[in-house]
Amino acid sequence: MFMKPISTPKKVKILDALTRRLPSDHKSYNKVKNDFGKFNAGYIGEKSLEYFLEKLQKENTSYYMI
Repeated sequence: MFMKPISTPKKVKILDALTRRLPSDHKSYNKVKNDFGKFNAGYIGEKSLEYFLEKLQKENTSYYMI
């Protein structure tokens, strides 16, 4: 099985930059911060899943060695 390496999504990078640059009293600050939290949590979940998929891939390849 081929696994594409997981990299930080462009949307997470953009929302991170916006969260740091927007003043906290800006009308869209809360929405940007909430969106960043959601997208970042999804990215972290995918990264954590990558570890287990790599272990599974290594275990499966050992069965086919003759």
